[in-house]
Amino acid sequence: MKIRKINQNGRSMIEMLGVLAIMGVLTAGGMLAYTRAMIKNKINNTIEQAVKISVHLSAIGINGGNYYGLDTNSMAVLESLFPESIFIGDKMIAPYGGEVSIAPSNLHPINTSGYANLRANSSGYNLAYTIRYDGVDTPTCMALTTHEWGTVKNVYFIGVAAGLSSSVADTISEKIYQECDGDVSTDVIAGCVGGNTLRIPVPQAVAASVCTGCTDQKSCSVMLKYY
Repeated sequence: MKIRKINQNGRSMIEMLGVLAIMGVLTAGGMLAYTRAMIKNKINNTIEQAVKISVHLSAIGINGGNYYGLDTNSMAVLESLFPESIFIGDKMIAPYGGEVSIAPSNLHPINTSGYANLRANSSGYNLAYTIRYDGVDTPTCMALTTHEWGTVKNVYFIGVAAGLSSSVADTISEKIYQECDGDVSTDVIAGCVGGNTLRIPVPQAVAASVCTGCTDQKSCSVMLKYY
């Protein structure tokens, strides 16, 4: 009796597992690349948003006005200028998901008596403004803090503060003003145009000293100041 030998051309279980493992690695790598690309895109859109806001608001100063009365409620007026942005009530939502707020600020520092230092013809009250980004995570904090903000035509940038949200606002009023030097501390940094202690653009290593503390709860803020 002749026994006919049957050829088996199928794949073994080990081979199939190997193929699946390779597919899994490629899929995971693709998802990681996609996630990184999405994060970068949101950050770039946030930077573009800040530039548009500053161009619009600085035009007020160029025309001789000040920023008295400018606050978060004024964001509703900007809605027509930023159709791609999300507005919830009187809040503007940044592309990365956090809230944006604007407010008037002083151009010159406040002295110990509570009055702005006098200059020539102006006390500096309300002659500057801030754009504040809350709820930033580490990548967003790093990108916004180290960006070169002082290159936009007709927009006069003063400086940036970044770090824990509870400290950023105080740093803006105390450390960032025209001809400031900047400052570096454990929970917040201040970078100034032409600063001696810390000038912009803020170095990556300095930004990392506070931005790496931005937890998953997004406990950090970045505030930009212009006039």
